[in-house]
Amino acid sequence: MVIKQTFDGLEDLIVKEKFLAVSEDELALYLRERSPTGLDELVNLVDLFLKAHCKPTSGSKPFAKKEKPHENQSEKGSTK
Repeated sequence: MVIKQTFDGLEDLIVKEKFLAVSEDELALYLRERSPTGLDELVNLVDLFLKAHCKPTSGSKPFAKKEKPHENQSEKGSTK
């Protein structure tokens, strides 16, 4: 990433480095190899990575509670 010699350039660098620090190792390596030129490109690369690795993006609900089959059967049995 080319750093602009401005406050905004420094801010972009800090955001990028903090994001890489909390990212999974595989994602961080992917991003470092591609050297995004700005935060917009970084976000696009993250989206591509997540789509390619079948990981849900913010548009989906990966932590939605799934109903267990045995819970339905026990509830039906208790209502009789």
